[in-house]
Amino acid sequence: MLKRMMGLFSIVLLLLAGCSEDKPELKPLKDKLLELQSREKDGYPKYYAAVEKKVAEKALPFPVSLPKTYPFKGKAAQSVITDWGKKKKLSVETGILPVKEELPYYMAMYTFNHPNKVSQSIKDKQYDDITELEDGTEAYMTSNDSYVSVGWQEDGYEYLLEYAASSGTLPKSAKKDVLKAASSVPND
Repeated sequence: MLKRMMGLFSIVLLLLAGCSEDKPELKPLKDKLLELQSREKDGYPKYYAAVEKKVAEKALPFPVSLPKTYPFKGKAAQSVITDWGKKKKLSVETGILPVKEELPYYMAMYTFNHPNKVSQSIKDKQYDDITELEDGTEAYMTSNDSYVSVGWQEDGYEYLLEYAASSGTLPKSAKKDVLKAASSVPND
């Protein structure tokens, strides 16, 4: 009887040890390379100064996800990291700017490792259309003449890609373009 109890106890300990490991997305932010920008040191969210993508990737416990294709010839700008709670609930926003500065368009890619903007817009039904990315992932789209966003959830992460006109309107192909760009975001 004692051997059976010890065996059962050992199995329970093994299970608990396996379950207690942090998921990769819940490992803490390594903020030594970052400069805190928030005024309130104890409040959330906490914003960090913009950094190069490589610095953001060293600080974050998850990759900085960006589309491989854009609806214009563009390049990734700096990334802004936000701490939504105890350096574990995190997001990163990276701007995508046109190479030709006269183009009035830009994109912004957000990745969250916790429920945030996308799940809130789904809950509140704050979207215009439910659509799919090329791999079949359900996505939620919002649009007007000068703005299109598509958000989706995958493997515990939330992604939001925004495509906007800084002046004027977006091309007529904007919805199709943002879906194509969103579909090109690698699932790391």
